[in-house]
Amino acid sequence: LCPSMSNSSVDNPKSSTSGSNKWNQIDAVGTLQYGTGDVYEGALRNGLPEGKGTMRFANGDSYVGNWRKRRMTDKNGSFTFVNGSEYRGGFGKSCKN
Repeated sequence: LCPSMSNSSVDNPKSSTSGSNKWNQIDAVGTLQYGTGDVYEGALRNGLPEGKGTMRFANGDSYVGNWRKRRMTDKNGSFTFVNGSEYRGGFGKSCKN
């Protein structure tokens, strides 16, 4: 359980955001669609997942929790697998703790 989010997979033509510019950084809430078919909805900073958000992976899995620099980083995040099983707990560097 270590999904990789690389900049090269971003496909932004359908991305949408709304928010404000603070201290020359873009803080927004929006949707990012990746070339892999993954879709992120939630808080963004500089166009990357940062803060509370949901990632729906193309394979049917999903993660709800906090993000930092494109990584799942939540002490109480929730990862639901396509088969319906669920992991609730800590995530660090995009891996279960």
